Order: sequence, then C-alpha cells, then structure tokens
Amino acid sequence: MNTIEKNTYKVSWTPGLSSERKALQERMFHLVEAIADNMAKDKSLTSALKLNDGDLAKLIFEKQLERDAHVPERELRVIQRINDGTRKFINRLSELGGTLKAGEVAKLTGISRQAVHHQHKTGKLLAVRPGNDYLFPAFQFQGNKIVNGFEDVMALLGHDMSPVTKVSFFTAMYYFEDKQLNVIDAMKQPDADRYLEEIKRQAALFGRHIAK
Repeated sequence: MNTIEKNTYKVSWTPGLSSERKALQERMFHLVEAIADNMAKDKSLTSALKLNDGDLAKLIFEKQLERDAHVPERELRVIQRINDGTRKFINRLSELGGTLKAGEVAKLTGISRQAVHHQHKTGKLLAVRPGNDYLFPAFQFQGNKIVNGFEDVMALLGHDMSPVTKVSFFTAMYYFEDKQLNVIDAMKQPDADRYLEEIKRQAALFGRHIAK
C-alpha cells in the first residue's frame, strides 16, 4: 500500500487504484484537513467526533461553505438552522419506524412506483422530501397495507398542510385520555373503529385551523 505522510496523518492508497480515484482521495484529504484545522481553532472538534457519519458529512458541508463560498454570515445561520431542523426531523422519523423510498413502498404494497407517486400526489400517502428523494414514513403502513382510515384522515387534513405538520398530527397528538395513544397508534389498534370518528373530527378541526 502506497503511503504519503501529511503532518502527523497518513493517506494510504490500495495498489491498483486509478489515477483519478487517487487524485480525488488526495483532494478530499486536503479539504477535510483544512476544515479540521478551522474546527480546531473554534474548538468544535470534540463535538464533531460525537456525530454519526451522515451528520458529520453535513457539518463538513457547512464548514466548507464558511471557508470558500463567502456566504454572508446571516445566510450561513439560516443554512445551519435548516440543516439542524432536517437532522432532528429525520432522527424523529427514524424513532417512529423509519422511512421508505417509493420503490420500497411499491414492493411492500404490491403496486407500481407510478401508483405510489400518484397516491402521494393525490394526498392518499404521506411523504416528506428532506433531500432529492421523497421519503414515505413507515408508520402509515400496517403489514403490507396503508393503515385503515389513513386516506380519509389525510383528506380531512387538506392538501395545503405541510407534510411535517401532518407527521406531527399523526405522531404527536393524543386525544384519548383512557389510553395514552397518539393518532397513528390508535388507528392501528384492534378496536381502532372506536377511535376513528374522533380522529376524523379532530383532523377536520386541525385542517381548518391550519388553513386560516
């Protein structure tokens, strides 16, 4: 394995790598090294080491903007808030069972990808778009089907409501004092019919309130 020492670090290449790949790896090393130097100056290395790979990659992106893009400080703060909010939202969806891409929804439900996109477009399926792809929260499925009554509740919430707010309605609203169930968990109960009418009523109220 070929090795080049960089200060106290080493860049190693597996024999047989193409020159393009080797050049890209070296550029990436220099980029990350410069960002790490800046993070050492603002004493943020310790917190960076605690991040998972995905969050670390996003942090590196933010730091690169600070270094080379000359983005105004105000815009950088906006970008950081958006990224922080996106990370927290995706983490929350992971806690709720994760997300599925359109192809995975198609495979789960036995319909085509086109049908999945159509159901999303017509408001029958809930999807969020934190990046380039639509992601469908897994909580809206039970087995290989959409949760019974889900489409009706989605219609009552309305097309103008943001997907993030709809996620909150299904997962953070508790309308039943006798059982500490949020909306989607109540809809998955064996006796879900006893909860469904109240859920629909609350969805209609919630939808009208957001629309104002």
